[in-house]
Amino acid sequence: MNGGQRMNRTAERKITVLILILMLILPSAATAAVPLPVTLLTGETNEPLRIVLSEPEVKKLSQFDENRTEQLNRLIRHAGIDLNIDSDCSRTRILIDNEEAFSYLQNDDAERIYSFEPTVLYQEKTKAGETDDDDFTLFLEQILVRANRYMNEFYTLFSAAPETFAERTRKEGTELRLSGFGKAVQRVTIPFPADYVKENFPKALIDLTDSEECRKIISGLTFSGAQKISLLYDTEGRIVRINYDGTVGESEETLRKVSLVWKVLREEEHQKDSISLKTPAVKGADKDNIALERDLDSSDSAMGQYTWDIQIDHRAGKEDKKQTHFSAQLTDADSVISGNMEYNLKRDGKNPKTKVLLEIGEENEGEYKGTIEIADYSGKIEKNRILVHALLQKGETVKWPEAGFTKAGTADNNENEPQNEPEDTIAAIIIQKLFELPEEDLTYFSNEIPASMWLESVH
Repeated sequence: MNGGQRMNRTAERKITVLILILMLILPSAATAAVPLPVTLLTGETNEPLRIVLSEPEVKKLSQFDENRTEQLNRLIRHAGIDLNIDSDCSRTRILIDNEEAFSYLQNDDAERIYSFEPTVLYQEKTKAGETDDDDFTLFLEQILVRANRYMNEFYTLFSAAPETFAERTRKEGTELRLSGFGKAVQRVTIPFPADYVKENFPKALIDLTDSEECRKIISGLTFSGAQKISLLYDTEGRIVRINYDGTVGESEETLRKVSLVWKVLREEEHQKDSISLKTPAVKGADKDNIALERDLDSSDSAMGQYTWDIQIDHRAGKEDKKQTHFSAQLTDADSVISGNMEYNLKRDGKNPKTKVLLEIGEENEGEYKGTIEIADYSGKIEKNRILVHALLQKGETVKWPEAGFTKAGTADNNENEPQNEPEDTIAAIIIQKLFELPEEDLTYFSNEIPASMWLESVH
């Protein structure tokens, strides 16, 4: 892979991080009491969303001095991205001075159609060595977003268990105060003996939910031996704690001893969760233990407060050990959402860290503007910092074309033909657009190039 391709993919990952963070702080019309995007975060909204990122500014690059950084900023301030996200399709416009250089459609199958080749379908493929399991973007997509969605879906699943398994349910009084969650006065226990589990799981649990995602997750699990659900209720009949204990895995060879302790508060303007999930392997020392705290509080009309804290302790084999910590603190006051996030990783003696500062405010009804700043660290040493301006508003419907295109890299529908790559075309288009900029903004390119050679290349 050449340097240009590495830079392109790094920039694309940064854009993805920015988009996911914007999703995290976008107010949702579907939940007027909660200006934070709870429904968007859990995948419960179908409203199209438009995000425009513009005027990027590099505050620091470890490999550049102040002069070189200024040259870069004079160039990249002309660039922008206009993204329109619909349910399973998106349109991305790459902008130079607010004019489209090119655009592309993309669907959930990572297929793309570019404006410069509107009849050709490209399949995005990840090449060997390009995937980074520790990447902040991957954490946001696979852990943070999913965790928020799962908490809503699995709460519904556990809530349905006592009625569904009424003949197995045992009820007894209790007195247990859970700080921040209320006082439990009733315990409901639902035991599942090994023979019942062998005959009825996972179907018995699948029947508890209407969520296709939950059904898919549970159907892919193997259950072994006895299992147990335990629920604590307060005086108003609301669940304040959920316990699950059992041996579960993706196969007989990967069984884990699962222990879930989930304290929960569900009120109209306040949602709070405290989760301890321990999953040591039945055989060996592998584990994926998670401690998660979430508090979404909009009960104070003057200021909403929203926090997350996720810690993951991962071990697979003797060498693969990793500790992950993510935290976020956001406030909403006077229609301005501001705060910070931090992603910290410890693996192989290294301690990379990413910090995010953001401030997004409502300027017009349904339109939000602000800035997001991302800084990368190695331990306590700041390496890079970039700021970008953001605009958020209701998007437009994006439709994926039904037909009328051919798959890239095929000849007479021969799937064994190598796939063409659009990078060269994209690079040529962007370079052509950039060379139309004022000459004083092109010094990033001309730096350290002999004047005669540079003038010849431009003219």
